[in-house]
Amino acid sequence: MPLLIDVLRHGKAAPSSPAGDRGRPLTEEGRTALRTVADRLGAAGAPPSLVFTSKLLRARQSARIMLSALRPQPVLHELDSLEPEGSVESLLFELSAYDALSGHILLVGHMPLLGNLCAHLTDEKVELSTATLVRIAIAGDRMAGGGRVLFTLRPEGH
Repeated sequence: MPLLIDVLRHGKAAPSSPAGDRGRPLTEEGRTALRTVADRLGAAGAPPSLVFTSKLLRARQSARIMLSALRPQPVLHELDSLEPEGSVESLLFELSAYDALSGHILLVGHMPLLGNLCAHLTDEKVELSTATLVRIAIAGDRMAGGGRVLFTLRPEGH
């Protein structure tokens, strides 16, 4: 079965938090932008069956906003490998442990990892500003360079 990967960079976050970088919450602007993208994704057809998010607060909040617009609601998992400085290889290994390298999944995380992942999958640079979602289709078994971008969803004004 082909793989569809929706890659979402978290929404705009507060510049700091008493809890440090891991605890930076989304701003109101970030939440609004994500609701716009979530509504567009909800209207784009069948939702992903699995959602994976980093454990950082802004990504978890972003994932919850996306889930609120999807029917049926997919299952949500937190992954250590979705950390900002994580490696593409570790992420793909962890996804394979969930048997998530076929079907349709949503990844919610950070730069530079998500940019590196998109480049690995498509052999092209993909712009991922905050609250931007890119859908990548992989038709065969070749993950590295085997994908192509189907569409990009950005909030208005970004």
